[in-house]
Amino acid sequence: YKRKGFALMGRVKEWAFDEAEKLIDDTVRKVKDGIITQGEAIETVKENSLVKTFFNDDEIELMIEHDLEY
Repeated sequence: YKRKGFALMGRVKEWAFDEAEKLIDDTVRKVKDGIITQGEAIETVKENSLVKTFFNDDEIELMIEHDLEY
């Protein structure tokens, strides 16, 4: 039973991480499409509690800046 619970928790954490990355990707796409500015993107992502679970402010800024280069 305990192992099953850990496996489920692992899947939930993996799903949450994927959702956080998707939010970052979607936000970067909005910048590339001219919908929002880079500053607005960074602030939007920093305010998201799911993203903040996995990344700190510096990491968020670096990821967005990096993604915008490509």
